[in-house]
Amino acid sequence: MPDVPGRFEVLQALTSRHWSFCPGCGLPARRVVSRASIQLRPTLTPGKAAAKGLTTFKRAGPGQWEKVAGEGVDGIVGTPRTLRP
Repeated sequence: MPDVPGRFEVLQALTSRHWSFCPGCGLPARRVVSRASIQLRPTLTPGKAAAKGLTTFKRAGPGQWEKVAGEGVDGIVGTPRTLRP
């Protein structure tokens, strides 16, 4: 949030130690998480995901998904209430 009085912006991992003081004025600072970005490695195949305990599904039709790899149910079917028009 640049140009907002009393705030400064730092892009960092959630696991990083947060800034304790404002770099501009030196007053105490606290972390505010404004948005998250999740990146999946393009080399993550359904087989590798299954080896890590994840189940991968692919869309089979409107409101329907079928399992590609991993443990769990073979498919998921949405109800009319959960389907978007």
